[in-house]
Amino acid sequence: MVKKAVRKRKNLVYTDSPEIRSYYVNNVVVKSTPWDIEILLGQVKSVSDDAVHVEHQCQIYMSPEHALSLIFTLRTQLDRFEKKYGKLRTFGTVTTVSLSPRELTAASASSEKK
Repeated sequence: MVKKAVRKRKNLVYTDSPEIRSYYVNNVVVKSTPWDIEILLGQVKSVSDDAVHVEHQCQIYMSPEHALSLIFTLRTQLDRFEKKYGKLRTFGTVTTVSLSPRELTAASASSEKK
């Protein structure tokens, strides 16, 4: 008789750091390299005829595997939200910019100098 290995699930215990901060964001920029995903969360501060001015509030780096988990978690939460409150509608402009790893490195270096 072959016994199945029983894997006991551990409880997750969450604690807020004393430095935890809350941000309201209405702009997201996502960049990626072969090694990680960078998420810049920002807030639109002003809009003029020729530009939208965004102030970045938070920068997050994670592995592609964690980003995939985040996508799954967000999709699950949005599905629950829509079941409870109704279908969400999209608005505004979605802009997608694709950069090669070399272009991304150059753009990051350029923004760090400013």
